[in-house]
Amino acid sequence: MLSKRVFYPALTGLRAIAASMILFHHYWQGLPFQNETLIRICLESHIAVVFFFVLSGFLVTVHHHDDSTKHFFWNRVKRIFPLYLVVIIPILFLNQASGLEWLLNLTLLKGFFPQFYFSGNSPTWAITVELSFYLIAPFILATWTKTRLWQKAVICFLISMMSTVLFNRSFSVLSGNHFLLIYTIFGRLFEFILGMWLGFKLQHSTFSVRPWKTIGGFVAIALSVSMLIALQGSTAAIGLLQPYGFLINNYLVAGSIMLFIWGLATESSWFSKLFSTKIVQLLGNGSYAFFLIHLTLYAGVAAHFAKGSFWLFFIFLWVAAIAIYKWIELPLAKLVKKL
Repeated sequence: MLSKRVFYPALTGLRAIAASMILFHHYWQGLPFQNETLIRICLESHIAVVFFFVLSGFLVTVHHHDDSTKHFFWNRVKRIFPLYLVVIIPILFLNQASGLEWLLNLTLLKGFFPQFYFSGNSPTWAITVELSFYLIAPFILATWTKTRLWQKAVICFLISMMSTVLFNRSFSVLSGNHFLLIYTIFGRLFEFILGMWLGFKLQHSTFSVRPWKTIGGFVAIALSVSMLIALQGSTAAIGLLQPYGFLINNYLVAGSIMLFIWGLATESSWFSKLFSTKIVQLLGNGSYAFFLIHLTLYAGVAAHFAKGSFWLFFIFLWVAAIAIYKWIELPLAKLVKKL
């Protein structure tokens, strides 16, 4: 039986690293270093989304495996929506959003519409994918079988391919292969499944002082990202959007990240010690707020005070995220907990 009380400090810290990577991906043109190799790496730091999806599958399995479907989904909604609504409503007002944009953004249904998934707060398309997973997670947990991981990978791949056949021409609500494979649950399901598989696997794992999984996962991530970089075109388009980029990102990168997370959870390493420090833990707790504000008008305020300094902008944004976490997110969580 999985324990609900298991806590992995290094995984909280990992969220801070992943959130920072997303910032580097979106602001690569403003980075103080203009080294071509580093810029190409930053272009592929969108893989931070994979970190979050694999982590979600893992934590759902470890902490919520025996929750009722209603209780589980309601708790996830209470976790996501309060702060999200606080952030998105002013944005929609200032953008003079249409009625439809208001509806799709407030409900987070926007992630199902290729013409709207970047509207409002553009990175939050990923939250729609998260919510889609939360809807089906109880069913997956209830029907989990001991099929091999490669068999689960094949099933997820077939679901991805079938979605492009069924929805690409039949329904306007879901259209375009890149959209389906990269921005919806149809293409991203395997990342969550990897996390769930790891959650069950950890029932039989023991702690080790030899960080072989951590090192192996880190090297595998580096190699997978190198493959994405190799796919980049002359116009600096990210490898994910090139042919075969979907397979590398959603499968090879995801598998590498799963191994790295496995190591962080069960091994003593420099990574686990760093990610478990108080400052990185604090940043990890503020990572959701950071994610919500990093590409919005709130980030514009931080950029104004940074006066052109990328690193000051980076620091100001994290300070703002921590303040939001302590003074808005936590009080809201206590308030909605009573519902």
